[in-house]
Amino acid sequence: MTKTIKLRPWQSEAINKCLNWFLLKDEKKFLINAAPGAGKTICASVLAKELLEKEISFKWYTNNPNKVGHDIYGLVIEDEQQIDFDSSQLILAISSPEDQLVMRKRLNELQKINNQDYFWLF
Repeated sequence: MTKTIKLRPWQSEAINKCLNWFLLKDEKKFLINAAPGAGKTICASVLAKELLEKEISFKWYTNNPNKVGHDIYGLVIEDEQQIDFDSSQLILAISSPEDQLVMRKRLNELQKINNQDYFWLF
């Protein structure tokens, strides 16, 4: 029996934006940020399935130590500290406002530009 996942409106929007972003760009970085427990992993899981079905390769990162190492659809979620922003397409899920600020600072230091080098979904 296949379980149907009922997505929240923001999750559906995120999936659609990410799919468009990944299909239009050669180098793709897609960051999802939302409050803890908002459903980032569910959103990313559905997105991962869609991307894999379209044979679009990517890596999935999180700053949540409870989710690092989990295998979802044959893809292992990696620790965001291991990201190489210059070499891979990626989805990154970040929750806390403090971690979001750290990531923004990191992206700025790398001179990455939102909506050009990556897409940050709020």
